[in-house]
Amino acid sequence: MSFNKTALEKLVSGVFRENRNQLLEHENYDLMEAAGLPSGSKVTIAGHPGDVTLGLLEKYPGDRSVLKIVSPVIMHKTDVGGV
Repeated sequence: MSFNKTALEKLVSGVFRENRNQLLEHENYDLMEAAGLPSGSKVTIAGHPGDVTLGLLEKYPGDRSVLKIVSPVIMHKTDVGGV
């Protein structure tokens, strides 16, 4: 992997545009990738919790999945049962 200045600038400008001063979890992974660092695997499902269906989860291997809420107003997911 190599440093991707354009992706990094896009990420940071989006955070500032939303008037935030913290990155969301998936943005941390995007930052690592833009910096040329490995970040592991992730899948982001945008939308309402009802969008997560058995049919959607069956696309992924294994018999267990971990779902985490992503919200700019919820920084500590475990405090609200978001994991």
